[in-house]
Amino acid sequence: MQRKPVEIANFVYGFREDLGNDQPGDGWKYRGRGIFQLTGKANYKKCGEALKLDLVEDPDLLLEPVNAALSAAWFWKERKLSDCKGDLQATTRRINGGLNGLPEREKYFASARAALGVKN
Repeated sequence: MQRKPVEIANFVYGFREDLGNDQPGDGWKYRGRGIFQLTGKANYKKCGEALKLDLVEDPDLLLEPVNAALSAAWFWKERKLSDCKGDLQATTRRINGGLNGLPEREKYFASARAALGVKN
């Protein structure tokens, strides 16, 4: 089976007003990058302005570890994820808009808490 990631990204994310994708190829160009998988030209623009990076012109800057981490901190603040106070469902909704993959996320969250010695 041949995978076609460019075509898939452009089909799923291309010309989505809510993401600011308004040109052919924007779905692929502004696909998920960084720790939180930032998606869409509008998000790249807003994040880039905050980080003083031209992410619209060079979205691959989010592949650099420091920029990926900075974009995650920006996203965390932008989506007010601290307000969720450890509520994994609320956090997931703010990140993804839904609860896709929640059981797996709960498993990883529990594992991380155990590894860090966090109780309750």
